[in-house]
Amino acid sequence: MKRFWRTLAWGAMATALLIIGLLVYATVNGRLIWFRSLQSVVITENGKAVVGSLHQSKAGHVFILTRRLSQRTESYWIVLPGDRPGNVSGCGEWSAPGLPLFFISSLTPPCFLPSKEGPGSTPYGPSDRRLVVGHSTLAFVADDGKQLQSSWQ
Repeated sequence: MKRFWRTLAWGAMATALLIIGLLVYATVNGRLIWFRSLQSVVITENGKAVVGSLHQSKAGHVFILTRRLSQRTESYWIVLPGDRPGNVSGCGEWSAPGLPLFFISSLTPPCFLPSKEGPGSTPYGPSDRRLVVGHSTLAFVADDGKQLQSSWQ
């Protein structure tokens, strides 16, 4: 019986090391984007505080802001201006997990929705989000037209 538990423990350890190795390999090759939760974040909606979270990518130029509404949660993918203009896109049905650290695939990020085509098609969310970026602050217009602002330390 002791041999069974020892074999099981070695098997579990080998599996854990394999998974960790695959995560490291995928991260080094740019296949995974890691996000960490920022602490002391205040999110406001039209000037009133709301419940939510803000995650920042390891590289620091991508954020995911999530606000918790009464019936659902809603996330926004925010790319800071740099070589290209800044961009905000709604994530549709997907919302960021409430974990302090998580990763997503860079091959198929969840917030890039396919654009609708054809006559009468409408884009996802407003076309002008009016993204404003300051030192430890972000502000933009949400899908419902409300002004969202987040600040952190």
